[in-house]
Amino acid sequence: MSVEKKSAAQASVPRKRKGGRLLLLLWCVAGTPFLLILWPTLLMGAFMLPTLLAMMAERKTSKHMAASIGFMNTVGVLPPLVRLWETGQDSAFAVQQLGDPFNWAVALVAAGSGYLVFVSAEWVVAAYYRWTSAERLRRIASSQDALVDLWGPEVVTAEAAELMSDATVSEGVDDGRTDEAEAA
Repeated sequence: MSVEKKSAAQASVPRKRKGGRLLLLLWCVAGTPFLLILWPTLLMGAFMLPTLLAMMAERKTSKHMAASIGFMNTVGVLPPLVRLWETGQDSAFAVQQLGDPFNWAVALVAAGSGYLVFVSAEWVVAAYYRWTSAERLRRIASSQDALVDLWGPEVVTAEAAELMSDATVSEGVDDGRTDEAEAA
């Protein structure tokens, strides 16, 4: 096999990314002294485990789930961290904070609420767009009614009336009118 064929065969094989393992190894090697020296880092590292697990579990490069869990988890970690800063970063107090079940509950509930924010965001945005599109259709219909009142019924073609009725029916948008109002 010639050199050109080997390089073409190697170019067609996708290369594996090694950045994740290397970064984790770097954090472990560089972070170990910080864990031993800085007690807030130890607290943050322990209580932020749900965020680390979310980052590892999410396969997308955007990491939206890990971000929402991480932000809320950070808020849940702040109370023991602030108490540690107030006491002068005592090692015995840091270990006591790590052993307190209430601190773990706050951190885990905060991470869970971050996951709920991630899950519910899609529904909230969809409901908003449904509402705005229904509102837009209502405005268009009222503008058309105003034009008919101003110019007369001869401006409404059969095609336009059919398109407008199809838009409200096919979109499945509730325009807020009752059946009695539509019949009138």
